[in-house]
Amino acid sequence: MRISSIYKLLALVALAGAAPALLAEKETPIHNWTNHAQVAREVINHFEELKSLQGNFQIQTTGGSGARQMSGRFYYQKPDKIRYEFSSPAGNLIVSNGSTMWYYIRRRNLVGKQDLRIQKKNSSGQAIFVSGVVSGLSRLFRMYHYHFDTPEQPRQIDGEKTFVLSMKQRTRIGGYEELTLFVDAEKYFVRKAIGNDGYGKQSTIQFSNLQANPQLEGKLFQFQADDNVRVVNNPFVADDRDQQTEASTEE
Repeated sequence: MRISSIYKLLALVALAGAAPALLAEKETPIHNWTNHAQVAREVINHFEELKSLQGNFQIQTTGGSGARQMSGRFYYQKPDKIRYEFSSPAGNLIVSNGSTMWYYIRRRNLVGKQDLRIQKKNSSGQAIFVSGVVSGLSRLFRMYHYHFDTPEQPRQIDGEKTFVLSMKQRTRIGGYEELTLFVDAEKYFVRKAIGNDGYGKQSTIQFSNLQANPQLEGKLFQFQADDNVRVVNNPFVADDRDQQTEASTEE
C-alpha cells in the first residue's frame, strides 16, 4: 500500500488552505498591493488564528488510469488533528490525532497505520512529516517557486475576487510538481487547488460550506479498527526499525 497523490494534495492543501470563514466576522481588508509573497503571508497569518474547522470537500482526478471523483466532509482541530469522512467512495476514512494517521479503505477491509513521528527526510534533506499544520503550510510555500499566473490580480472567478498563484517545485521530489492555488482575496483562504504530477495526472480539490471554530469532539480524531480489519503498519514511510526487522526475517 503506497501513499496516493490524492492524499498528498489533501495534506498540502486541504489544511494548508483552510483559513476561511473565520475571517467573515472581520472587516474586508483594504489593500492596494499585488505582491504574491504578501498573499502567501496573509494565508499563513489567517490560518494561525484558526482553532478548528469543518466543511465539505470534492476531489476530481483525470489522466493516468482514468477519471475519478471523491467527496465527503472534513474536520480539523489545531494544531494537527484531522478527519476526512468519504461519502464517495462510501466508508473510506482518513484520521490523524497528530502522532498517528489511519487510512481506512472500506472496500479492501484494510487500514494503513502510519506513525507520523518517524524521523525521515526526502531527497532534499527535508523532514517528510512536520509537526503542526501551520509549519506544513509555511513549508509548502518554501518547497515551491510561486508567482501570480497573470498580471491582473485579484480577478473575478466564479463571482469571487480571487488571487491565483502558479507554483512549481523547487526540487523534483515526486508528488505534485505543479500546483495552482485559488485564494479568496478578501478572506485569504484557498478555495480550490489544482495539482499536476509528472505523469499526466491532474487532481482538483475544492472546499465548501466551511465553518470556522466549531466545537469538535475529541473522538472524531480517534480510530479503532475492528478485529477483522487488516492493519498495515507504516505503509507510506517505513521506520528503519521495521526495515531492519524485515531484513532479519528474510535472512
